[in-house]
Amino acid sequence: MDENNSYQAIANQDLRAAELMFNAGLWNHSVRHCQQYVEKILKACIELNGDSTKDYMILHSHIVQSLANRCEELTRIKFALEDKRWLRTMTSYYFDVNYPGARYISIDHDEAAEVYRKTVDFKSGYENHLTKRLDSDTTDEIQISDDPYKKPE
Repeated sequence: MDENNSYQAIANQDLRAAELMFNAGLWNHSVRHCQQYVEKILKACIELNGDSTKDYMILHSHIVQSLANRCEELTRIKFALEDKRWLRTMTSYYFDVNYPGARYISIDHDEAAEVYRKTVDFKSGYENHLTKRLDSDTTDEIQISDDPYKKPE
């Protein structure tokens, strides 16, 4: 299989695209790629730890919170409450920054910067845990921290 043909590889391409779009001043596109990064990393977790038949529908979902819930069921990773709230917000970015209509959101520089920063924090805090098969009985409780050098309490 092509090394780029995986949820994790494509997710990391989305995060790179988010950075490029941010630097080009394309705030909505940057946020959209951040949403896609989070969605695909969660799908990588489900694909790795789940059942392809049982999880077929969720792997075709764009509801980030549902994907995160399934990852918790499969891996015993527990997302912190603050992170669950952020993941719910990420779902709205799938449609609301990408398609015209009554719910369209126009993202400004500051919001795009915050979404990008939180996405990078999510990558550093969760990606290694979500993209490996977890067979132990331990629970990994991880929280995105505002300070990447601060240990969770």
